Parts: sequence; structure tokens; C-alpha cells
Amino acid sequence: RGILSSMFDEIVGHLLTLKDSERPADVAYSQRASKSILDSIGYDTLSVLVDFLPSLPLLFDGVAKVKRPKNNVQAKEADWQLMNSLTKILEAVLESGRFIMICCDDLQWADKTALSLISEVLVNAGDNHFIMICCDDLQWADKPTLSLISEVLVNIGGNKHISHRCLFVGLYRSNEIDDDHPFSILHLYLQTSSSINSTEIELSSLSKEEIIAMLMAEFQLPQRIVMGLADMVYKKTAGHAFFVVELLNSLLRDSI
Repeated sequence: RGILSSMFDEIVGHLLTLKDSERPADVAYSQRASKSILDSIGYDTLSVLVDFLPSLPLLFDGVAKVKRPKNNVQAKEADWQLMNSLTKILEAVLESGRFIMICCDDLQWADKTALSLISEVLVNAGDNHFIMICCDDLQWADKPTLSLISEVLVNIGGNKHISHRCLFVGLYRSNEIDDDHPFSILHLYLQTSSSINSTEIELSSLSKEEIIAMLMAEFQLPQRIVMGLADMVYKKTAGHAFFVVELLNSLLRDSI
């Protein structure tokens, strides 16, 4: 449940950030989305969700935490209500006029209940909206987690009403994957599945010339000025895009 909670609480947190934005368009969007959520599920349901989405009281005044039921029958009913409520929240945000990207990190810690709920929410919300799911660091996911991801994708891919509205982006480090890795099996399955259209994009490291071009565009400086910096960045990062960006950010933070 932690991953599902993190996904949707991030959406609430994003609306909260936009609420205090200096841009009128962001504030208007946050207000519109918040009103749509409130109209869709009401204060009572929001209060039940506070334990699951701790940012809700910051976005909605007057929302207080209510304990979830503990016996098995009530817990199953609560799970259904949770799925229904999260679906309505996602629909309300999507209907408010902006695209939403859902990022799933640390999927190696996901359990079957969490991914089943994610699948149900996406299937329900995807009936009328376009959804993009981004899962990072799949090279760290174990076999049970990858099997559950496969189930989610097959569930969505087998539904003709929403399969063309859902884009799944899986990221992994190819240098950490061999033929015996559990991900290799999932990768092969996705490539050969009749219900899933898959495309593989291989991202290579940045060349020194590409780093030079990036620095010239970012700093609006001629090539001769950025050559020394580009050479240092390339040597320290070997052109790894993430490390290039992190190194440049650290240099900017330290005013070097």
C-alpha cells in the first residue's frame, strides 16, 4: 500500500504546491481540481482517506482523520471504497485540464494487493482519459514484482476500451541485466505478447560534443567558453546523462 499511497499523495501534494504558486493559471488549476475532487467524493470520504493520503488536510480545510475498520469483512469493503475513491480522485484531476504522469518508484517493495489496486484504478480511470505510467529502476525488481507488473499490463492490454489510452514506460539499466535476470523473461514476454504493443528505446551516454551543445544552449555562451567545463564534466561522468545533470546542478549550487 505504501507505493499506492505515495503515488496518489504526490498528486495531492502537487495540487498543494500549485495552490501557493505565483502563476494565476496554476492557482486556478489547483482550485478547479480540488473542487472537482470535493464534489466527487465529499468531506466524509476525504476524512477516511487521510490515513492513506496524509497531504489531504493541507489541501482541504476541515478534513480530519477517521480510523479505517479492522475486521475482515469491513476491511474488504474498505478496500473497494479505497479503489473507488482513488479512481474518482484521478478522474477529477484529469478532468480539470492537465495531463498526469504517474511515477512508480521502488517497485521491488510492492505487494500483490498494491499492484492489483493500481491496476483496478487505472482500468477504471482510463476508460475516458489518457494515462502514462512510468516505472524506474526495473533492474532492481524481483521476480514476484515483475510478475505482478506483467499482470497489470496484460489486464490493461486486454481491455480494448483503455489499451490505446494507456502508455507504460519502464526504465532499466541494461548493463545490470543478463539472460538469467528475472527482467529478461518479462522483457521477452512483452516483446512477443499479442495484447501489448512494445517499443524499445536504447539511450546511450552523451558524447563530449553533445555536452558542449547542452552547455552552450543552457548558458547561452560560445563553444570556446564552455569547452573546458564540458571536458571536465565528460571525464567525471563518462557522459552518463543523470550524472551530467547532477554534477552541473552541484556546481551551480556551490556557485563554482
